Amino acid sequence: MPANVLTDARIKRLAPREKPCKVFDGGGLFLYVSTTAKLWHFAYRLDGKQQTKSLGKYPLVTLAEARKLRDEAKRLLQAGETLKPKAVAIKPTLGRVSADYWASRQDLSADYRQNAVSALARYVLPRLGERPIDQIKRDDVMLILNGMNAAGRAPRPGSRPFTTRSGGSNTCR
Repeated sequence: MPANVLTDARIKRLAPREKPCKVFDGGGLFLYVSTTAKLWHFAYRLDGKQQTKSLGKYPLVTLAEARKLRDEAKRLLQAGETLKPKAVAIKPTLGRVSADYWASRQDLSADYRQNAVSALARYVLPRLGERPIDQIKRDDVMLILNGMNAAGRAPRPGSRPFTTRSGGSNTCR
């Protein structure tokens, strides 16, 4: 297919349609005309599979800019790079996980939830709140609990003591 067959005048004359259509410029560049917008796309093949990359909305992205973006995308593909953004895995932090947990515990009284969230915010989250869960170790938690003990914030007599993962008791005395 010949390249650069669209003109700006022809694009301006394209009216929104009931049924979306594609108007091709060549070299994989096409304008997707829907009922509400005109969107630039670049079609290409990667490992034998058809792919598309969105280039922007017309007229924010002009015909000339769309062609430059297409040419740049082609150069990247020829260099062996992908056009899809790399997914960044967001690791859950103690702050996010604890907020979700306490928000989901509607079976507990509001006072109990508020006390727990307040204690976490005061003692635990300033030190561990932004750390990913998988990087928090037993010693990190015990350091905070021992600090609470030294500050006189140990559990009241008759309440359950702090326990370790192995099930062993670790009362704050």
